[in-house]
Amino acid sequence: MPIVVGETQHQDKINLSSFLGDQNVVLYFYPKDNTPGCSLEAKGFNQLISDFEKLQTQVVGVSTDTKVSHTSFCGKYQLNFPLIADSDLRVSKLLGVVGKNGKTAMRATFVIDKKGVVRKIYENVKPAGHAKEVLNFLSSNLF
Repeated sequence: MPIVVGETQHQDKINLSSFLGDQNVVLYFYPKDNTPGCSLEAKGFNQLISDFEKLQTQVVGVSTDTKVSHTSFCGKYQLNFPLIADSDLRVSKLLGVVGKNGKTAMRATFVIDKKGVVRKIYENVKPAGHAKEVLNFLSSNLF
């Protein structure tokens, strides 16, 4: 599992290794809070969050926005999953998803199993229907 540690909108730290042995992780990167595509993608994951939970999967979003921005974004759409504030691009650089502008993350998703193995990487993600696509992958590939 990639060593991903960051602060969330709840002002706490999240470490993906804490899910080892217990949950799969969908780690999705997106460019910016409160933009049309990013909002659509976040709402898609949020609408299916109970289905991800049934598959013992934690959804975690990552963008270069601040914790304050994430708090507002989560409140606006009642998002029920953590968002990592990657303002220093540390996590985005680690996983090779820094956008061409060098300031935001590209839209990409990593599906990580309970053992910490990256099972699938989605690149050049289209926001509409992406959450369902990831859920379908998890449903048909129980790890």
